[in-house]
Parts: sequence; structure tokens; C-alpha cells
Amino acid sequence: MARSAPEGTGAASPELSERGHVRKDLGEPGGLADATDGRAVFEISVDSATVSATCPGRGIDVSPANGHFVVLDVTASLSADVAAGADRGQDVFMPLVAETFDIVGPGGAVQGSTVTDASWACFDDDELLPPFLEPGRTVTGKVVLDSVSDSGVVVYAPDGEAGWEWEFGG
Repeated sequence: MARSAPEGTGAASPELSERGHVRKDLGEPGGLADATDGRAVFEISVDSATVSATCPGRGIDVSPANGHFVVLDVTASLSADVAAGADRGQDVFMPLVAETFDIVGPGGAVQGSTVTDASWACFDDDELLPPFLEPGRTVTGKVVLDSVSDSGVVVYAPDGEAGWEWEFGG
């Protein structure tokens, strides 16, 4: 199954940021489409982004190391069809670990590290987004980033190059 570059599902020609990512509004999904028939094979949406100086913690008081927690509520789905197009024995999944998300501050600089012990300790595992998305599944959960900024852009770019971004805060 041939896949194209990131697209804004439903948009003929998506609006790209200066970083080359497809811009989305909170709650608006982005995704990958099958290059042959245009069907969505992967979709991801940052449904909300809440900035806070605290979080529930896993039974302990937790404070952000960088100043602000950015709590993302994320929904993602991967078509069962992608497994059929894979080579035999090939693992097929999309990564959803917090490290696949970046924060770009108001000045345009990408924050170096947004995953800290504090961000990991904010919620119990059953509330967090699973680290990997397998074919045929739709998942929802939280991703917590430890940010120096209370506003900016959150980027999901699992390959480190092309991806999607959503504005938060401010």
C-alpha cells in the first residue's frame, strides 16, 4: 500500500507552516492517505491542549521542571488495511510516545526536551496515550509535555521531518 506525505484529511492542498508541517486547529485531524485511492490510513488529532502549573500526579505532588505542563488529549487511529500492505514479518505501527511530540515556542524555537520525570509522573498509565498504535485500532489518551512556554505550537512528527501541528495557549 503506497502512502503519501502527511495530509490534512479532507483538505485538497493543506496549509503548511514555515517548518513544513500541516497546520491544524485543535480537534481537527491530520493523517496519511493511501496514494492510490486517497483513503485515510492514519489519523491523529490533538483534541485539546491545557496549560497548567500542576497535575494530578501518581499519588505525589508534581511540579513542571520547565515551568508549564501542556496536557494534550489525543485521538489516533490506524487502518487495519496497512497490515495487508506490509512485508511478511514487518512490524506495522505508528509511534505515539511523548518523544514524538515537540513544542515550538512563540519565538519559533523548538524546545530541546519536553519529556521529563515530572511530565511522566502526571497521570496513571491507563490515562496516557499508549506508546504505539497497531493496525485496526483507535485510541485516546493524554500526552504530557513539560514546556518553558505557556503558548506556542505542538508538533507531531514521528519521522522527525513531516508532520502536523496545533496551536495551544495564549
